[in-house]
Amino acid sequence: MGWTAAAIIPSGTGNDLAHTYGWNTAPFPTHDPLRKDNLERILKLLEHSDLVFHDYWRVTVVTKEEEGGFSAWCNTAKSVVRLGEDRNGGVRIKSFIMSNYFSIGFEGAVGTQFDKYRGSSRLWNRALYGFLFLAHSNTEPKLCDAVDTIFTFNPQLVALVSNSDMYDQIPGLLPCVSITFLNSRTILGGLELWGPSVKLGLSPPKDPNAYADFEAAAHELLTTKADSGDGKIEVFSMGSTADYVQAQAVRANAIQRVMQGSGPFLLTFKDGIGDMPFQVDGEYFFAHGVGSISVRQYGSFGVLRYRGGL
Repeated sequence: MGWTAAAIIPSGTGNDLAHTYGWNTAPFPTHDPLRKDNLERILKLLEHSDLVFHDYWRVTVVTKEEEGGFSAWCNTAKSVVRLGEDRNGGVRIKSFIMSNYFSIGFEGAVGTQFDKYRGSSRLWNRALYGFLFLAHSNTEPKLCDAVDTIFTFNPQLVALVSNSDMYDQIPGLLPCVSITFLNSRTILGGLELWGPSVKLGLSPPKDPNAYADFEAAAHELLTTKADSGDGKIEVFSMGSTADYVQAQAVRANAIQRVMQGSGPFLLTFKDGIGDMPFQVDGEYFFAHGVGSISVRQYGSFGVLRYRGGL
């Protein structure tokens, strides 16, 4: 049976999917792409690639019944508005498909303000992002105080990281301003942060008998490599807003590694948490009265990875 394949090739220099699969370096013709020689050039570039797989994940955010809900910036209203039922779900529970990364904390707070002023110029948007980062540079690393426990469940619930007094044999979460689930190789417009980092975002278990296992697991975590198609996701934290500046400048040790795994994962939060900012692939939201967030693999799709050399 005959069939036709159609695809979109990301080629922007600030596109994380383009960086993940090498297309940011591909010499695409920039003028008159439909001209015969340019079409031949594009086809040659596509032939000079390999078919690989890219995972995608479902992120489900559940808010509490009493005060729960979501809000986001609305271009029409020119303000942050409460969200009702939409393509992502109902008033209190919403699910999102994530391809590149999902995070809670600092980035979501900055991003919601960024949406108010973003323009069509890449230079303007980069400058705006930098200004907003500086404006929020005094953000204290207290996100760890909001997170109770990170579980995996398949099918039984197993605690992996916790700041709760209920668990004394598993590691705790070090102070941080954000937690990110990373699926793409790069983040924030082309920054590769997992590979260059040998910092740990975990504190040892309170029970000294569990310390040997913790050391072995920590060593393994610090040697793992990221792959966007291996069925695993990388989880890291940012210890302070200064780490975002370091990420832009030198990249090495900007992040704190927390875990790597296939999940599914469940984040629970302590009582009394107010608005929790979060972002999914560059879309920014607030969750009011957040109760839990789950992250699970939803599938994978084929992508072309540019080999380079042309």
